[in-house]
Amino acid sequence: MKTFLFLLTCLLTGSFIQQAPEPVRFQIRNAGFKVDGTFTGWEADIHYDEQNPERSTFQGVVRVASINTGIQLRDKHLKGPSYFDAETYPEIRIKSKKVQILADGSLQVSCSLTIRNKSQDIMIPVRLIRKTNTLLFETEFSINRRDYGVGGNSLVLSDDVRISVRKEVAFVN
Repeated sequence: MKTFLFLLTCLLTGSFIQQAPEPVRFQIRNAGFKVDGTFTGWEADIHYDEQNPERSTFQGVVRVASINTGIQLRDKHLKGPSYFDAETYPEIRIKSKKVQILADGSLQVSCSLTIRNKSQDIMIPVRLIRKTNTLLFETEFSINRRDYGVGGNSLVLSDDVRISVRKEVAFVN
């Protein structure tokens, strides 16, 4: 498994260290069946300001070559030119533009998501779960794969891809 690099600067609240990384997970329907997969190679740089969450920033990079659906032949096909074209576009990038705090304490993050050199603005809900010595950042959202040129028209492959990311960090006193 590739190393996960996570930097978190928390203004006015102290420092954090990373917990064991979880992969970026995705799910898509193919021929009516749910297909689950992961990207194990990813890095994130989060600057979270607990006192002023609107000043927080989020950005990340996913290495396309780290895709894993549990079937090597399918993974090879997904890395190829018809889908992600990992050789030409080795990374998926996301960068926040604006962060809003909602009444329930969660965040609404406006981001630019770039896949295959095609960028789209998306909104990502981020839940913050505070535990005794950790803070969990958790999100789940959907994108349309065709907005990014991933795969073509298909009667059996869904356009919608569900993505989930979880990252737990521990406080350092």
